[in-house]
Amino acid sequence: GVMLLGVEESLPAYKAGLAEGVQIIKIDGTRITDHDDFLAFMADTTPGQAIELEVDDKNIITVVLAESPFHDNRGFLGVRVANSALGIAVAEFHAREYLDGLRNMPHAFMTLSPGLWLDTWLRLTIMPIAPIPVGFGGFNPVLAHLYEPIGATAILGDGIFLVIDMLFWIGWINLFVGLFNCLPAIPLDGGHVFREMLNPVLRLGIKGEKQKEKIATAITAFISVFIFGSIVLMIAGPFVL
Repeated sequence: GVMLLGVEESLPAYKAGLAEGVQIIKIDGTRITDHDDFLAFMADTTPGQAIELEVDDKNIITVVLAESPFHDNRGFLGVRVANSALGIAVAEFHAREYLDGLRNMPHAFMTLSPGLWLDTWLRLTIMPIAPIPVGFGGFNPVLAHLYEPIGATAILGDGIFLVIDMLFWIGWINLFVGLFNCLPAIPLDGGHVFREMLNPVLRLGIKGEKQKEKIATAITAFISVFIFGSIVLMIAGPFVL
């Protein structure tokens, strides 16, 4: 059978009374010998389907499946099961592929492929807040123990991870400070550049220098209020609304 390592509240298994540590032996009379059997059976279920679970104490429990948040038109129990004979869940982390992805980012910025270029910029933008393996918020203990410093970096030992984390955050923060400074809003540099770019446009229909300056200032001020208002609303909105 498969052992339940966790049961999500408010989902079908929890409502049916299943708990952590319970072992599922059969589903609808089909013998479940391991993790693969469980996945194979669940892959052929649908939302709203009623299934009968035979657990380790020989009790039969009827569960009506919910819709899977991971697959369309597939049933969902709302449990986390062991995937090894030891009764634990073992996950494989592809450390080399993850490191290669970071290493290839500079090359991707110089590519002529718009899709790859945009995908790399998006990854860089959300990197510190995206989950592993897409994101990278630093070599935290979960990641650091998967790597061993070699070559010249071996001199610093595990201290190399601290150096890399500092360089990563300094670079990432400076990137976004620079992007923020490009916003067309006064008093940021982007706002002054935007106002200067308005001058030749306004010159086509407005001859008075003072009038042109007032209109450019008003337009820039409006955009500045709109941008900063949007930022304030994004931060305070969830609490106010």
